[in-house]
Amino acid sequence: MRYRPLGDSGLMVSVTGLGCNNAGRRLDLEATRAVINAALESGITLLDTSDSYGGGGGSEELLGEVLAGRRDEVVLATKFGHQDFDMGYGPAAGAKGGRGYIRRAVERSLRRLRTDYLDLYQIHTPDPVTPIAETLAALGELVAEGKVRYLGNSNFTGWQIADAAHVARAAGTTSARQPAGGPPRLPDRVEAGPGGSPDLLGGRARAQRPGCCRRGAGRAAGVRVCDRRRDLAGTGEGQRRGGGLDPDGRRPRRAQPDRAAARSGVMTVTAPARPAA
Repeated sequence: MRYRPLGDSGLMVSVTGLGCNNAGRRLDLEATRAVINAALESGITLLDTSDSYGGGGGSEELLGEVLAGRRDEVVLATKFGHQDFDMGYGPAAGAKGGRGYIRRAVERSLRRLRTDYLDLYQIHTPDPVTPIAETLAALGELVAEGKVRYLGNSNFTGWQIADAAHVARAAGTTSARQPAGGPPRLPDRVEAGPGGSPDLLGGRARAQRPGCCRRGAGRAAGVRVCDRRRDLAGTGEGQRRGGGLDPDGRRPRRAQPDRAAARSGVMTVTAPARPAA
């Protein structure tokens, strides 16, 4: 397994990461345990989840139980504020990019994950209500308090990243990518990766949702574990030219994850574990 810094930061992650969106949904506790064990054995360190996965907290709860005693072995990333998912915090929590909501969301995620800090905390989708300055300020407070080490996003477009960087620079207090204990820093540039959605972390992107998985160490638990030798679904221009789609034009072809990871701005590729067919 190879390891790289995620964006322009000191956060080192495995080139292959594990997406945990199926934990608590298609994978129960024992299947999740088998997947995590297989991932750690293969050298994977990046585990990516969300408070919305598993029906609202289910994925985080399973990861918290499975990682008990092993928290320091992983880079734990989670997300908050998906506009299409209701976490049940109620209207008093406010808009999903607001200070009140972010405070409530991070405390609940920390509790479910059984940890006192998150390595990477990501805005799941843009909030059309809250000014980005308020969102960045609230997230910067979490970094200063040691509850979050790095900040990112999951579905922002390039122009939204650029806007956030401009606002952060003007405010001079909170950055789009700020390591714990370090001075505010802004992305030097914004690079639109697969899907045109760069990461807030230094403007770099993570490729997600590969079309590859094999039956691996989790087979006994009825799961499939991603094989990094197989590949990611083609995206963007490659699909439009036919290089990333099956002949019927509907399904993405599989390609080498090493090839995807070699793309400019792509630091790591993440794949979900799926139940065995």
